[in-house]
Amino acid sequence: MTDLLPVEPDSLALESDPTAYMLTALNRAKGWLEQAQSIESVRDAKAIAVGYESVIREKEMAFDAQLAATEIVRRCERRIGELVRVGQERGEIRKRGDDCRTDLVHRNVEGLLSPREATRIASASERTLHYAMADAPDEQFEQAIAEARDEGNLSRANVVRKVKGEPAPKTARDPIHYRTRHVDPVRVLRESSITLDGVSMALNAIAGLALDDEGRQWLDAASASLQQVSRRLHNVRRKGAA
Repeated sequence: MTDLLPVEPDSLALESDPTAYMLTALNRAKGWLEQAQSIESVRDAKAIAVGYESVIREKEMAFDAQLAATEIVRRCERRIGELVRVGQERGEIRKRGDDCRTDLVHRNVEGLLSPREATRIASASERTLHYAMADAPDEQFEQAIAEARDEGNLSRANVVRKVKGEPAPKTARDPIHYRTRHVDPVRVLRESSITLDGVSMALNAIAGLALDDEGRQWLDAASASLQQVSRRLHNVRRKGAA
């Protein structure tokens, strides 16, 4: 595990060339995950990758480095789903349709782990997304990852959507840039600020409400969009001050 993803990254190496550092980690992760047989070890690797992702984002390092860290997370989630399927085939993990009643001897599954116990993922909808990636053929998953990486959006929702072959959510045409040759930065920032205020109020209205599977996918998509907005605001601030 420490050879794959050190719990504490090499700060100097990471900051000097974050993209190269994370691409090396990603390549190691691909090979290691193919051989991994323990859900617990994969879960630990995912937690470390999430930590890398957070550090890279907070320090505003290269976006490609963040994508590499996020890709490791997605690959860990897929492997967890695959190992659940393996455990179900071996009769070690309960699968859909298994009867938990112990008074029926011919269907007694006492001693089997539930998927929740095996993965320590409480959310059934989150486990479902892991399975969606795991159940996809290798070629289909790799294509989904490649397309999501090219878009700069490796959120779980986007990868699962591509694995399933679902269309991307429709977005309205941006009126700020429509048929304009010269963009007024003040107008763009004013309109963006007003829009973001509206988004903030709308999200506050649903805070604390339960989400179904589709809702969680849209939450992931919104989080990915927020990251892109934050990066672009940072670029505007940096270039505007130059």
